[in-house]
Amino acid sequence: MQKFLSTLKAGLLDTGSRLLVAVSGGLDSMVLLHLLLEVRDTLQLELATVHVHHGIRGEAADQDERLVRDAAKAYGLPYYCIHVDAVGHAQKYKLSLEESARVLRYGYFEEVLDETGFDLLAMAHTADDQAETVIDHFLRGSGSAGLRGIPVQRGRFVRPLLSFRRTELEQLARHVDLSFREDASNQDIRFTRNRIRHELLPYLKDHFNPNITAALNRSASVFGEVETFLRQCAIDAFKSLVSLQKKNEIILEIDGFLEYNTVVQKYVLLLCCEQLGMSRSSLDYDSHRNILQLIRRRRIGTRFDVTQRFCIQVDHDGIVIYDRHQKTPPEVSINLSEKSTFRFGEYEFRWAELQDCPGFSRSRDIEYFDRDEVGDCLKIRLFYPGAFFYPLNFRGKKKVSDFFSDCKVPLHARMEIPILESNRGILWICGYRMDDRFKVTDKTRTLLKVEIRKRANDD
Repeated sequence: MQKFLSTLKAGLLDTGSRLLVAVSGGLDSMVLLHLLLEVRDTLQLELATVHVHHGIRGEAADQDERLVRDAAKAYGLPYYCIHVDAVGHAQKYKLSLEESARVLRYGYFEEVLDETGFDLLAMAHTADDQAETVIDHFLRGSGSAGLRGIPVQRGRFVRPLLSFRRTELEQLARHVDLSFREDASNQDIRFTRNRIRHELLPYLKDHFNPNITAALNRSASVFGEVETFLRQCAIDAFKSLVSLQKKNEIILEIDGFLEYNTVVQKYVLLLCCEQLGMSRSSLDYDSHRNILQLIRRRRIGTRFDVTQRFCIQVDHDGIVIYDRHQKTPPEVSINLSEKSTFRFGEYEFRWAELQDCPGFSRSRDIEYFDRDEVGDCLKIRLFYPGAFFYPLNFRGKKKVSDFFSDCKVPLHARMEIPILESNRGILWICGYRMDDRFKVTDKTRTLLKVEIRKRANDD
């Protein structure tokens, strides 16, 4: 008990914490709940239980749920539970059954934390789980991030039993006559973790190192320190390299990036991906290698698709990491006679008819046209291949793509620039150049003033 209390007091929990406890009904989680109840008054903890029924083991899973529900009732604790279809989820998203169950479980934990306002969620991983995880990640070819294993705390999830062996929990359960459920699936060696637990670890213990579990836990601790150091290096490098950061785009200065060690480069890219909402697992070893080769060649316009949604590209501005998912509709039609404002994605258009010329604005966001040449029906759209227009004060027509190149508009940014069109063609590459055919002349009777503004609530 003193070991457990010392673990909590060593910065894992604050006095008065509101703590959800993930309880499966198995040995580890029932011991965790027992220990937390024992120190509840000492640390002034507010406790509640949460359970996930994965829909996998039929009546056995139902009995797990009943045990946890009854325990919560007996101790006067709030109880939260959800039934999920781990098999169906695995088939739908092409995941292993283990990974599917984990995704659904953690998703529900986050949901309950958000809805209840509890501070943290305690999970019952042990030193044995840590050893199994390190071996599993090693066999998958993980780097330091994987070989650090299970962190004692990650975000709102804490693991107070990570320094405890499973044998210690078994002894405590016998001592206090604690009820718990045995999960028969934990013996099924079709699952990788079970083969590691029941076959590989015992073999390593018997033939290589009788203290293999402790050794693997030490390795996890060392790799955790390495990971912390590398992440801080990446944060420092990122601060010196970032030239633009928005919610859907980050640009890094390429010359400075290439001066860093390859490992730091990888961690900077990981940091960028995380900040844009990508999963860290999206950048595996091969992806890192291909991306770094692309950057070193410095071929403008070359792009690597990290996922279907996120890209990394070498551009005039540097290394661009961006979300290419367009929330802006590709094309909308408007009638000038029906309204005087219109929203297009993150932009707002305003227009007005003028009889007298007030003096042309120098703003790039305002343009004046000959109203009679424009017509009533307009379109707002994004760049599309083959588009051309007749730039103001330019002889002849020009492809929009060539115009963008002349203006050094980054490739990734071209799909964010609205284009205003009439039935006769493009009126205005908004913020850049209007079409010569619609300019105001001494024969113009009525002017059309169009203003585009970026809405204040967007980055």
